[in-house]
Amino acid sequence: MNSPQKNAVSIASLALSLCVLEWVWLDWRFDGKIHGLREDLAYLQGELAAMQDRDWSGEHPAKPERSDEQLRRALERLGRRNILDRYQAGMTVRAYGERAVPELVELVRSGSSRARESALVILGDLESPTATPHLREIASLYFASSSSTGSPSCSAAPVPSPKTVAAILGLLAGMKDQEALPLFRHGLKSPEESVRTAAIVGMRRFGSVDLLPELLGRLGKEKRLVHKQLEEAIRGLCHRDPGNFSRGLKDAPPSSRFALVKLLSQDRSAAALQVLRTLTKDGDPRVALGATRVLVLRGDTSSRAVAERLAADAPTEELQGLAEEILKQFTEGKAE
Repeated sequence: MNSPQKNAVSIASLALSLCVLEWVWLDWRFDGKIHGLREDLAYLQGELAAMQDRDWSGEHPAKPERSDEQLRRALERLGRRNILDRYQAGMTVRAYGERAVPELVELVRSGSSRARESALVILGDLESPTATPHLREIASLYFASSSSTGSPSCSAAPVPSPKTVAAILGLLAGMKDQEALPLFRHGLKSPEESVRTAAIVGMRRFGSVDLLPELLGRLGKEKRLVHKQLEEAIRGLCHRDPGNFSRGLKDAPPSSRFALVKLLSQDRSAAALQVLRTLTKDGDPRVALGATRVLVLRGDTSSRAVAERLAADAPTEELQGLAEEILKQFTEGKAE
């Protein structure tokens, strides 16, 4: 096989691998199970771009000026069935950068399913700030439609699918778009599991505790896989800044703070310990005693005063009995 043939085979094989990886990335970008996938994509994209810059003889020809007509044709090919054709079109569109953003947004808004998925992947790579207002607008249509109880909207704008909205939330979280926070609040309440998962993972990527009460409110209400993502998001926010995390608890109801105590009881990190110590001062005696009990089992004596106070002045006999039990453990030397 001569050199031009080898180059053609190599480019085709590499493009096919990238197509498969991009599909997996779009489907799994919210799960957190595939670590390093984005790095793999970036590496393969670089390899393919380098190969495509050469002609069949291996030389680097002069690059022709990119025209609007070339961009238009490449955008049309994003919706084709052939995956290699779609991938090569995507590489061409990426080369236009910001110039392609308006057309990509329009594909997300009203393109075919294949074109829409390709456009979302490209926009995620470009991370264009000019795209974020339009992406927020598209996602807002979905939430407005989901919450509407009256007549269907007469707007001509199509309502995006849950999969599209989940992808948009992932992009907005990746770009740390603070104006998108209200969309994540809606996302946590969505009946669609994919949208809730995207909102949960997105809040961890944001690193913001603004929606911490809403996150805590989902504990115990999700299926196993989504609940795992929820727990990881809450622990991630706690580990990032335990002081700020504790301040974010002020608007959470006592039931959510008690659920947090149960979650942090399995976390041996210094950040979790700091938050638990804060919770021993909680105004709700059930939360304060729960946090105190966890600390006692870890041999931490800093919360003894809490147990003494509630043993003498607990609002219920049950809590008083629990406080006395904790004090007994101190007396018997189980918490040194």
